Amino acid sequence: TFPVLAQAQHHLFRFLRQMDRFLQGRFRIHGVRRYGLLEAHHRLIRIIELARGGQLKSACAASGLVYDFVMSLHDFLSADRPEENRLNRQLIRRVHLFCLKHLADDIDVCAMAREAGCSRAHFSRLFKQLYGTPPARFLNELRLSSAIRLLQQEFSSIKEISARCGFRDESYFCKVFRKYHGVSPEKFRRGGSGK
Repeated sequence: TFPVLAQAQHHLFRFLRQMDRFLQGRFRIHGVRRYGLLEAHHRLIRIIELARGGQLKSACAASGLVYDFVMSLHDFLSADRPEENRLNRQLIRRVHLFCLKHLADDIDVCAMAREAGCSRAHFSRLFKQLYGTPPARFLNELRLSSAIRLLQQEFSSIKEISARCGFRDESYFCKVFRKYHGVSPEKFRRGGSGK
């Protein structure tokens, strides 16, 4: 396995030298595209440094680092593909509608990724890139905005509202609501101001 590792390292260093030529301006890349390539370059350097230092002991950790590198390289290479970006936005819009339709159901990021037809990791990266927030946080915020509407317009119990908004546990709902809004749902309903 050592000759294979040495050969792989040789190819990685050759690839790094080519990336350096890009970054030194021989191929005139500007703005976001240059940043994307720089990001991929930094991720690859980090992997090599960890491997040289003997710090990559877990195959799972190594796989995660390589996935991050490949995805940052993909972002760089697909930056000029407006059709792909449009399709990604449509996909995310479909997932958004899925979340609204199934808000009371027990959905999570895995269910969202299944709806999108992606792996959880790829979906999370794509979602954050397009929405600017991780999908789990988005889902919580969607549930909480629905809860606020119900608290303001209906006289249902807190337990019923939490269930209708997808929270299976009333105390967890109250904890999350207080974290986001600075007051309990009951106090919010009575007119207590939040954050």
